[in-house]
Amino acid sequence: MASLGSRARGSDPGPSTPSIFSPVVVQVAAHTSRGHEAAGSVMRADLTELRMLKAPPQQTLDTLRTALALLNGGGVSDAMDWAEVRKECGDQKFLNRLKEYDPTTMAPDAQTAAVSLPDERPAQPAAAKVHTWIKCMLAANLRVRRTEN
Repeated sequence: MASLGSRARGSDPGPSTPSIFSPVVVQVAAHTSRGHEAAGSVMRADLTELRMLKAPPQQTLDTLRTALALLNGGGVSDAMDWAEVRKECGDQKFLNRLKEYDPTTMAPDAQTAAVSLPDERPAQPAAAKVHTWIKCMLAANLRVRRTEN
């Protein structure tokens, strides 16, 4: 039996305290929080910078298309041109939707788009932040799906 002195020094941890949250809930919350932080770091000025591009690099266009696929329930195709993407991503509503997104609602088509997005982040800062958001939302979604099966 450990003495009170040894327990105070940390050699006997005593009874364990059960967590009220499962490890899955904690992991999903961590991914979601990191994604929302990335979305929160995208400023209106970042979107203005993106909108000013006449023809963005393919990686930037793919990243923004994928973000729209997540936000629109998978309803964005690769055929969406830059003018359409620029219009959809160019306002405060887009930023708000990123910040409020629930990864547990990700549609299968959107998940496929997010999985196929390369891990390399775009060079444009705003697109890189959106890329981080996508990957975090995907990680949270996949963690939830793994526990459902």
